[in-house]
Amino acid sequence: MAKVTQTTYECLVQHFMDADLKVGLRDKPLLRSMQIDFEQFKGYVEARKKVEQRREEGWKKFFDKEVK
Repeated sequence: MAKVTQTTYECLVQHFMDADLKVGLRDKPLLRSMQIDFEQFKGYVEARKKVEQRREEGWKKFFDKEVK
């Protein structure tokens, strides 16, 4: 199989984020078939989840200040 494109990679990351899935060993064969490094992908998904969480917390603080 050809190496995965950046668009496909981002879509796969988004799927894990939307479904609130953790990248686990069961995903390793899929990632390997797409020539994606398991550890790198796992770290990237976790980092994106942290960024989203911080963004949501920031918006929550902003709206809490606006309401008061």
